[in-house]
Amino acid sequence: MAKVKRKKNKDSYSIKNQLSDADKSATEKNFLSRTFDFFNGKIVKWILLLLLPILTCVYYYDMTSWDYDVWWHMALGKYYLQNHTMRVDHAIFSWTQAASDWNYNTWLGSTIFYLAHSVAGNFGFWLVRSFVLIGLFSLFYAYVKAVKISFNAPIIVLTFLIGIQLNCIAMIFRPELFSLLLFGAYLFIYFYSKSFNKNIFWLFPLLMIFWVNLHGGFILGLFIISLIVVCESTDYFLLKKTPLSKNLLISLWIAVALSYLATLVNPYGWDYHRTILETMMNTTYSEYSKRVMHYISLWQFLPFKNFLAYNYKGFNTAWIMIIIMILLIFTCIYTYAKKRILDITIITLNLVFFIWGMNVLRVSIIFPLTAFFSFIYLLFRIGEEWHSRVRRMLAPLALVLFIVFSIQILITTIFYRNTFSWFGTGIDQTVPIEECAFIKKWKIPGPFFNDYLTGGYLIWALSPDYKVFIDSRFGPYWKQVLPDYYKLMNSQLTQEKLRSFNEQYPFKFMVINLTETEKIMNFLMAGQGDWRLLYFGNNAAILIHKSLIPQFGEISKTIDLSPYRYKNLQDPFLLYRLFIFYLNLEPQAAEVMLNIYKQNVSDLFPQKEQDLEEMRNNLKQAEAIRRQRAQMQANRQLPARQEK
Repeated sequence: MAKVKRKKNKDSYSIKNQLSDADKSATEKNFLSRTFDFFNGKIVKWILLLLLPILTCVYYYDMTSWDYDVWWHMALGKYYLQNHTMRVDHAIFSWTQAASDWNYNTWLGSTIFYLAHSVAGNFGFWLVRSFVLIGLFSLFYAYVKAVKISFNAPIIVLTFLIGIQLNCIAMIFRPELFSLLLFGAYLFIYFYSKSFNKNIFWLFPLLMIFWVNLHGGFILGLFIISLIVVCESTDYFLLKKTPLSKNLLISLWIAVALSYLATLVNPYGWDYHRTILETMMNTTYSEYSKRVMHYISLWQFLPFKNFLAYNYKGFNTAWIMIIIMILLIFTCIYTYAKKRILDITIITLNLVFFIWGMNVLRVSIIFPLTAFFSFIYLLFRIGEEWHSRVRRMLAPLALVLFIVFSIQILITTIFYRNTFSWFGTGIDQTVPIEECAFIKKWKIPGPFFNDYLTGGYLIWALSPDYKVFIDSRFGPYWKQVLPDYYKLMNSQLTQEKLRSFNEQYPFKFMVINLTETEKIMNFLMAGQGDWRLLYFGNNAAILIHKSLIPQFGEISKTIDLSPYRYKNLQDPFLLYRLFIFYLNLEPQAAEVMLNIYKQNVSDLFPQKEQDLEEMRNNLKQAEAIRRQRAQMQANRQLPARQEK
């Protein structure tokens, strides 16, 4: 009996252990479930919704931009309105041999920017961009609501990440912004029609009429809908996985065909398309593209050193592309495992624009848009039960990503920014405003030579009194002026080369951006007295030919070129450029600039110590070169003294 009792006690103990383990397991599952519920709950949702616009606005503070395109777009917009036309001869802004047969149609986009600036100044630029971004995110929200998926933590964070990813392109004020909104509109139309088997494809050609007159990005719009129609047709006739209905596919074909015809509704007709094709096939343009930041590859930004350096926006763009692609791959695998959904169009669209976007920065704005609509569509297709599970699983990861990128945004805004220029106020901090005012005040006789970057602003600020040598429109100059320009700027400059160039292009003064500091000094040295520095401000230097010295020689003596002009300047990039300029001009003045940098630039700026160290080394090298030259001069004079 005792043995039986002990056995019962043992069995009872075993049952208690099993119950205890079951309770623990149930408790853990309950805790995990509650955690997932919390991350998907209303509190987290509303916190994210509140922080989303604030953090996006902080990340989109208007950093001073080296892209001057907005200014020649302003000049175009002004021309269209004043002359009541939608056409322009792009050669009229240049005194060099610019091509009149180059057609570039942004009359509607350029006019909108000009009107916005006329009404609200630089703040008008910010309003236009805000309209585009709000419109894009409204399309996201409209599609999520249409398919009746809760706009909770993972989707909010995905929207947030896309806002960050778009920054490298959407930061810049120019008509290309409208293409971003229209990319989103085209994808919304496709996915909405696909989701509900309703034909709203007729909006494609209607929107294309506006797009072709806003910006050249309409070419990519045509590519997107052409790729869609090919993939959907392949699915319908061959794969038969998730095809559109026959009627909807026919409507899509008709809408795409009409969209091609709609591109002819522009002031130049077919000639506009001819110009685009000629430009795309032009070898000079291919070489030019390699020099433009918007055509570089994103792969180079993946190493963490880019975050520590000033390339953190490229770092963010590249890694968010990777993160979104991983999310999309997971969603595709999950939906195939649960519902056997394999959509060839979604797979093709995202693969094409991910690979293309990682290789060309300018195209990177398309992939996150296709990925967002694809992700929501797949959740819609697998049904409420399964997409709820996906969102619950992704919620903790989404919150971690939100926290990480939020902290990063705040840190980079505080520590990395040279100036705080909110709501469009800083867009003109890097353009030669005072230099142009100086030119107009003293009526320096032209024509003038200018660098490629600065030309866009000079068109806006000096036209019609002066015409530019070259500017960043590329098209009017690719036949002769642009090759000649790069040949001069990229070669070892000599007095003969400079004189020969000046004979070919008889300019009387130069306006050179201080980013080309080395070239400015080369012009002065190679000129050997033919050219003299007349004036320079924060952003550009003005050099005059010796033939103008009798007219401006005395004036130049009254102009303050002292480094103490910049004693209140706080921008580390401007101060560093000015230091390099003075270093070549007068090392003692460069030392003054070093002290101004040391005093005015915040210690929080992460590149401060590195910049100061480089400045000190440059000063030491300059001093060593000065001593070496002095010694060589003394050695040359010594024999003559001995003979005496």
